Amino acid sequence: MAKAVPTPIRGDVVFDHVTFAYVPGIPVLQNISFTVKAGQSVAIVGHTGAGKTTIASLLNRFYEIDEGHIFIDGHDIRQLPKPWLRRQVSVLQQDVFIFSGNTLENIRLWDTSISREWVEKVAREVR
Repeated sequence: MAKAVPTPIRGDVVFDHVTFAYVPGIPVLQNISFTVKAGQSVAIVGHTGAGKTTIASLLNRFYEIDEGHIFIDGHDIRQLPKPWLRRQVSVLQQDVFIFSGNTLENIRLWDTSISREWVEKVAREVR
């Protein structure tokens, strides 16, 4: 049963002894623990298959963990509504694509309903 969502979200993230397997009995993540405080920047690096994308997928609840807990602002993500959670957490793909055209067109992906002001605001926020 989903609890009330934390508002406003601060963004503290805790992985507490998380284990996950795509195939039962063959964990790809085992007993992973780390804390990211709101406002911190973190890079998760490793070779292909190390679990980087899996960590992002678990944070968005694209898959459910087998053991442990994942918390956002002290709330177990299993108690948060998936649609709400997925609006709070952005995933940046590993592959970066730059299309022909200028920066404005690349950010808005040729959707002219997105204002120049909004694009400039977003560009400033992500630096």
